Amino acid sequence: MAASNAGGPKHPAWFHNLRADAHVSVEIGTAEGAVEHFRATAVVIEGEERDRLYAEQCERDPAFSAYQAGTDRIIPVVALHRLDLTDPARLRAVADHLVTVHAELRAEAAFRLRGCPVAPGTGPAVPLKRAAEGPVRTGRAWVVAGRYGNARHMTTR
Repeated sequence: MAASNAGGPKHPAWFHNLRADAHVSVEIGTAEGAVEHFRATAVVIEGEERDRLYAEQCERDPAFSAYQAGTDRIIPVVALHRLDLTDPARLRAVADHLVTVHAELRAEAAFRLRGCPVAPGTGPAVPLKRAAEGPVRTGRAWVVAGRYGNARHMTTR
């Protein structure tokens, strides 16, 4: 994809969004008239590879040559790499990350339920209720004391 913005002086807004979060959902029309959906990661291509890909786009659609000629900025080229959501290594990495996050949330919840202040930089300080008083709301989440002193962290939307 070329972030041409029709040769405008600034990058298009969608390009800034991709720079902020490279995880995207893609919809592409097929030859049969259907729409294919998949998840991908966006990667900004630079250097000689960017130049080669942009030249190929200019051959397919000469308007892109005019876009580049009409602006002082270098028009970014973005590659979309399809995610294989069935890859066992990726699934293992996601599962390991979730276990780590869960352990951190449990530790923070237990810390807060004991009435300890939150360590600097770990989240907002909130008044806490004792476990016997019920769930504790912390921002967009509830911390619930478990039966044996452990805690669960449930995020609300």
